[in-house]
Amino acid sequence: MPAPSTNPPAPPPRTRWGTVVISLVAGIIAAGHVGKLPPALPMLRAELGLDLVAASWVASVFSITGMVAAVLLGATADRIGHWRLSILGLALLIAGGVGGSLAGGALPLLVSRFVEGIGFLAVVVAAPSLIAHATYGRDRQMALGFWAGYLPLGVTIMILVAPAMIEWAEWQGLWLLVAGLAGIWFVVMAAAARRAPPH
Repeated sequence: MPAPSTNPPAPPPRTRWGTVVISLVAGIIAAGHVGKLPPALPMLRAELGLDLVAASWVASVFSITGMVAAVLLGATADRIGHWRLSILGLALLIAGGVGGSLAGGALPLLVSRFVEGIGFLAVVVAAPSLIAHATYGRDRQMALGFWAGYLPLGVTIMILVAPAMIEWAEWQGLWLLVAGLAGIWFVVMAAAARRAPPH
């Protein structure tokens, strides 16, 4: 008869709340790139001479980007990993934001918003998977519940902050502010990815 095992049972896996917070903040910052446009649109129209058609394209380019790129980014996440895709998304948000701040007309602004749209999608495709991979049991349900609020929270914060920022530094300053937040979080996520399990 075999002797009973004396090894203690393995402890249950622990939720990595740091990864949850980092991923959630990345989503909120990405959502800020959506929320910055409505308060700035009147000034953009006046300064860049956007007619109603051009303004509607600028406002809707994120939705168009989603239709074009969502499936592709999902496949990319599986190939390169969700950490790398999130970091790439933040890099695109930085590039699009800085490029947009230099736009002198409708076409450069549209291109910059398209780049931002790809970056936004990259973050919001990858971040929920990072959260799910870092959580267990009831913690996963709670964390994904928090994630569900990333878009309204990020957009609301930006809509509240944007008017003061526009008054102080015009719309270009707002674009650079939001790009700067993405830059800070790019560094945070890159550092966290080095210590995280592969995913």
